[in-house]
Amino acid sequence: MKKVLLALAVSSLIASPAFASSALSGLTATYGCVVNTNAAAFVVQRQNASNNATNFVQANTIEILNFSTNQWNALVAGSVYFGTASASTQVATVSGTAVETAGPFTGSYTETITRSDGTAGPIYNIIPVNSGNTLLVQRVSVSTTELPETGVCQKQ
Repeated sequence: MKKVLLALAVSSLIASPAFASSALSGLTATYGCVVNTNAAAFVVQRQNASNNATNFVQANTIEILNFSTNQWNALVAGSVYFGTASASTQVATVSGTAVETAGPFTGSYTETITRSDGTAGPIYNIIPVNSGNTLLVQRVSVSTTELPETGVCQKQ
């Protein structure tokens, strides 16, 4: 049962950015990332929810982003039965590809993710800093089932 819930949660809440090589950013390296869910209000909502069995609360992801191959691999960590005595940590690996477009302002880029199973993934804004050695990450596809996220990636 928990694995089914985790699979559902990962398919709806996956929070891991994926970044692609393109002429826009010029990024071609591999980056290691950590991305954290900004979930303070969501945590309170989940603690008061009547059905914690379906309440997968994503905490964070660690990732490898390869701009040369447009590949993204992540390990997502979170909790099911959040806020109850039955709470447990769950992890899942996910992967996918991304398409890069111009971001909302000069020097930023938007990454639209497609998961390996063909489903639509999240949308992220990135800003390369530190001469492209570091990426700042912001999730912009937030809904009632997805949480805002921020993170940082470092060139390997």
